[in-house]
Amino acid sequence: MTKSPSSSPPLRQILGINIRLERVRQRLTQEALAAAAETNQNYISEIERGISAPTVDVIEKVARALDVPASDLFDETMGKRPPRSTRG
Repeated sequence: MTKSPSSSPPLRQILGINIRLERVRQRLTQEALAAAAETNQNYISEIERGISAPTVDVIEKVARALDVPASDLFDETMGKRPPRSTRG
């Protein structure tokens, strides 16, 4: 059974929350993530807050910078998973 659109947050919000969660888990600043993803800190902030809708190319760069599959950034359960081991 599919969820009704009103029962889950908008995809843009899920994406932003998951980017923030993973960034914080990895102890990265918005500036560090932005540099690794070849964008700027203000744009990362807007994405995390659900204000901006990034292109597929930006999502791919952010996912690579975080070392996670891009599909994970859209997963509503990402914040409920145990922490991943950090890069070392």
